[in-house]
Amino acid sequence: MKNPFTVGQVNRNRDGEYTVVEIDGPKMVIWYAGGRLLDTTVATQARIWQNMQYELPIAEEAPRGRIAPKGQPPRERAGFSGLQESDFQHGTAGTSWRARTSLGGLLAQRLSSEAGRRFQSYAIYRRAEVHIAQPERRHDESGLKLRDAKFVFQLDPEGARFGL
Repeated sequence: MKNPFTVGQVNRNRDGEYTVVEIDGPKMVIWYAGGRLLDTTVATQARIWQNMQYELPIAEEAPRGRIAPKGQPPRERAGFSGLQESDFQHGTAGTSWRARTSLGGLLAQRLSSEAGRRFQSYAIYRRAEVHIAQPERRHDESGLKLRDAKFVFQLDPEGARFGL
């Protein structure tokens, strides 16, 4: 991959505007206006820039009255038609409401629109529960950092629970 960046160049990614401070082969250092330095790779920043360019025309075509999350095209959440009595059970069998194309995704989309920040839903393994959080706050594949705020939605035979 050809390096599209030069030292001193001002660019933008999902975290905001930055200046390229150093390029060393496939690695680069960028500086955000707020003073934060980030060691990253040329490939990662190029991919982010390319994705953002692709998403702009799609977001501009969004129907009026509907706000897409920053840097993300609006999506229809046709997979959710409401909670069913069978959703209120122990375990996760048949809990399609947790999916990103269902209630979990709908909650993340609505929170993103209202807050002006990107949120995503995470179905919690082996629990009838979904967490809504900012993707950059996600710890790793094993789950969310417990100390980071997230919106939690749970269902069981006793009812629904939700909160921060």
